[in-house]
Amino acid sequence: MSLNPINPNDPNLRSFAEIDRELLLPKGSAFRAFKALADEFREGEDFFCCDSRLDPAGFADWTATGRFYGGTVNAVLLGARAQSRLKQGLGR
Repeated sequence: MSLNPINPNDPNLRSFAEIDRELLLPKGSAFRAFKALADEFREGEDFFCCDSRLDPAGFADWTATGRFYGGTVNAVLLGARAQSRLKQGLGR
């Protein structure tokens, strides 16, 4: 897993925490929907994994701003197609 070649600050990429908040869903809802739909997505195209150990300071900043849930070690950022499909799967 790597933060590269994506920019974790890209506002077009969304985390599970951001989607849960946007849709007013309980913590973990977007993650569970993602797991159920995982076969539809391709890493590096539809979603990107971010390992907190690669940039601990940056990751702490993103967690502090609410980008990721506290305690997250391996975060996922979703591209537009995955976000759309995830929201559809959540009935939104």
